[in-house]
Amino acid sequence: IHELDGWRGISVLLVLFNHCFLFEFPSALAHTRLINHLPQHAGELGVRTFFVISGFVITRLLILEERQTSAISLKNFYTRRFFRIVPVFYLMLFTVAVLIAFHIIFGTLASVLGASLFLADTNLMTHHWFTGHAWTLSVEEQFYLLFPLFFILSGARRRSRLLLLTLIALLAWSVLTQLGLFTQLFPPGAIIGFSCINLGALVALFEPEARRYAAGLHPLFAFLLAVFLFVHPIPPIPVALVLNALVTPFCIAIVLMYTVTHKDWASSILNNAAIQWIGLVSYSAYLWQQLSTGPIDFYCNRTAMRILHSPLFAILVITVSYYCVERPCTRFAKRRTTGSKDLKAVGTAVR
Repeated sequence: IHELDGWRGISVLLVLFNHCFLFEFPSALAHTRLINHLPQHAGELGVRTFFVISGFVITRLLILEERQTSAISLKNFYTRRFFRIVPVFYLMLFTVAVLIAFHIIFGTLASVLGASLFLADTNLMTHHWFTGHAWTLSVEEQFYLLFPLFFILSGARRRSRLLLLTLIALLAWSVLTQLGLFTQLFPPGAIIGFSCINLGALVALFEPEARRYAAGLHPLFAFLLAVFLFVHPIPPIPVALVLNALVTPFCIAIVLMYTVTHKDWASSILNNAAIQWIGLVSYSAYLWQQLSTGPIDFYCNRTAMRILHSPLFAILVITVSYYCVERPCTRFAKRRTTGSKDLKAVGTAVR
């Protein structure tokens, strides 16, 4: 679904917008309160959009696999996830560890360790800028550690009910964290992340119904929802924060499905070649941008800061990461898993 690839591109640009204007160049928008408000919430909107897309796409793939082969292979699922996420992620962590060890950037090896164990979304590990974004990967991998097993064991008839119950539980937990309760292990952002993935999975289960609903939406309504998400007119008071935690995942899902079903100007923007390419490399871009958007004080010297802050350097690293590491690893995983799926399909046809 090309529109979702475009949304991946938009999402990583929102994260970059947040990091550049709040951390890399904090004085750029410091004198304009209204405009300064926008990048403050752009980053969380970007990662929550990633979460909804991830839940939708991965659940959709599981459904398609089950339809084609009458079964879901856990081995194949975890093989694809491993080669999709781990090689380039660990390469980034290794690079950060080397830069810390050689006193090029400031940081702690403990934060690298916490990120490598996919615990960066918890309060159990130390956190630092250059590995701070790993919390989103931790949320995803913790969710997908149990999700496919639950998906298989629950059976086709009970999946929707169980996913709805888990969504209600996660939304309730989100409300409690906004009120300062049950935050000892996970911060509020992680719980909202879990609910976004869960909602994406639920939308995939009801994709035909979701498409019909989105197809009937008035363009102005979808546009106003998108403006609401981006402008984020939420005052920092408990009631408003609670409502935001409950409503935001649904608003994101509605806007995504609207652009999938309506081939209008929004769809044309998402299908733009540049946005599509950014969406294609969005995972590598998300991982490596952290090195190039850190506050000035997080670099050990000005030379290192200028090199790492260089847009050309960032584009080069992201391009090499995608074409030389990420894409070969995902293609290797597909080759390893496609054969077994084909054999399983043949066996089903014979029976």
